Amino acid sequence: MIKKYGHYLLRSTCLVFLLGSIFHFLYDISGNLWLLGILFPNSESIWEHLKLCYLPILIVWLLPNTITAFPDTCSRNQMLCSAALSLTLCSWFIASAYYFFACGLQIHSLPLDLILYAIGIFLGQLHGIHLSRKLCPYRCCLPVCIVYLLLLGFLFALWSYNPPAFSLFS
Repeated sequence: MIKKYGHYLLRSTCLVFLLGSIFHFLYDISGNLWLLGILFPNSESIWEHLKLCYLPILIVWLLPNTITAFPDTCSRNQMLCSAALSLTLCSWFIASAYYFFACGLQIHSLPLDLILYAIGIFLGQLHGIHLSRKLCPYRCCLPVCIVYLLLLGFLFALWSYNPPAFSLFS
């Protein structure tokens, strides 16, 4: 697997990291445009920073042949399901690791945050690649993945300006 997918894993991880890094500053650069605040982080909350995974992972997984040259001929359905699973693991890892270090160990460090972001992306992409190979015969998860991604996008938009009163959003 490493031989065949290693280049894709490295390219896709770097691309998601690069896109997320660029997206981090787009809201501020735009002069705080309301529409960009829906798509990109508009505050320093953990929830807003999970947006740094959402769009870049979707871009990388839904445009694989034009951007990162995915080595298999998986269908768009498989790619969409793999993107959903990659995004889930990446987001879970980033939020969990942040709270472990920030709240559990009282360590607040930008370099550590960037390293955790990169590790989360890598693990998400690795998981997505593995599952894209396993999901090839299965199409039943597609509606669930579509609903999940749309719901997550809707919640990012909704909670960008109307966040619930939880620490994840402050």
